Amino acid sequence: MTLTLSEKFILIAQHPDKGRLIVAGVPLYYGIAGALLMEMSLQERIEIVDGLVVLKNDKKITDPMMSEMAGLMRQQTKRRKVRYWAYKINKRANRFKKELLTRLDKKGVLQLERKRFLGLIPYTLTYLRDRRTRDKLIRHLRKAVLYPSSVEVTAEDVALLGLIEAAKMHKVIAENKEELKKIRKELKKVIEESPIAGVVAKTIKEVQAAIIVTTVVVGGGR
Repeated sequence: MTLTLSEKFILIAQHPDKGRLIVAGVPLYYGIAGALLMEMSLQERIEIVDGLVVLKNDKKITDPMMSEMAGLMRQQTKRRKVRYWAYKINKRANRFKKELLTRLDKKGVLQLERKRFLGLIPYTLTYLRDRRTRDKLIRHLRKAVLYPSSVEVTAEDVALLGLIEAAKMHKVIAENKEELKKIRKELKKVIEESPIAGVVAKTIKEVQAAIIVTTVVVGGGR
């Protein structure tokens, strides 16, 4: 079974036992935005030139979310920064999250239970149906950070680790507090030393900045 980068991000964000995701709100939505931007980058559909996103190739895009993003980029009369696109995609992230959850449900990885609060307000619970797929992915990412020489670390792995860094999801791949400290330190090194560090590091930095700014604004309005 093949999962996309954004599907893998949602899968590791799924709580292993409870019917919900581990992250929510701003970190989740900007994580989804970052995942889609990185997917487009890894497929060489976009590149970053002088800090600006350039649409390189929008031919034969089968993924409806990336197709929508490419359409938005085509409509722009000037090039924009990663942060701009992370913000634009964030506005669609709740809809994209539902799309990703539905895909994982169809692939037999998650199970969705749609309910109504007080019989009126719809909400969805998500449960792991295929725990082994998530466990295997997390074990691989953990090794990629702690024991990189023991596994083949792909560009997609680095991108996914970048999303974990951006969304502050280090606990997902740590087995204890001592390991958590080491992962936080080593993860940055893995990302910086990656051959795709230029693109990934820039996207991570911009997504992190967007998360921080948005969190401050939301928190300040309380």
